[in-house]
Amino acid sequence: LTGGRLCTQAAGGTLNEVKLQDLGRARRAWADLDHFGIVGGKGSPRLLRQHIARLRAGFKQIQDPEARKKLRERIGKLLGGSAVLWVGGATEVEIKERKERAERTAEALRGAMMEGVLPGGGVALLACRPALQRMLERATDPDERTAYRILIRALEEPTRTILANAGYDASEIMAEIRQAGPGHGFDVRSGQVVDMVQAGIFDVAAAQKEAVRSAIASAALALTIDVVVHRQRRSQATTP
Repeated sequence: LTGGRLCTQAAGGTLNEVKLQDLGRARRAWADLDHFGIVGGKGSPRLLRQHIARLRAGFKQIQDPEARKKLRERIGKLLGGSAVLWVGGATEVEIKERKERAERTAEALRGAMMEGVLPGGGVALLACRPALQRMLERATDPDERTAYRILIRALEEPTRTILANAGYDASEIMAEIRQAGPGHGFDVRSGQVVDMVQAGIFDVAAAQKEAVRSAIASAALALTIDVVVHRQRRSQATTP
């Protein structure tokens, strides 16, 4: 990032060997008790791109969630700039809640910088349905066909949940979205069906992929056990 040379005791390096040119250059560097930051590193852009490419290749091969999180943070820091966000509130609970929200936002931004963004509001998941529909039509096994039907319906659920939470009739709006065509979704702020990219409504691609992966893993687990305890929705509750 700065063009500096790493000096570690494990590699036999000592501070006596460090020269001025080993330090690298940056517009600003700062440190406190808990953090260290570099702004505007003056390292070789070509070497930096090569290093980021190696980290991305490693990210695709690693399956461990904690290791993937660390690599995502590292890539995000190398790709982006630096910012300081001061979080405050009237109470300790409020400060903690705002701090956690800021950390989640930073994590999402790192994921967006590494893997890009998709049309938001669940539209990216809706776009997966035609491919699954074709697979459903080719399938002959009854269990496989049932699984495809469930998955196709499940991909609609994020959009339906957003609409229901905003107080809209999900079935009615879903019909409007289908008529509008690919890439269109519902902007709950304006109350209109819009092109999500043109409206600037996005989801982080990494978060969407992880959500689908987690949902499928949970469903697979439910299929392999004998008992599932699930809280029934109020709208679905029945009178004994």
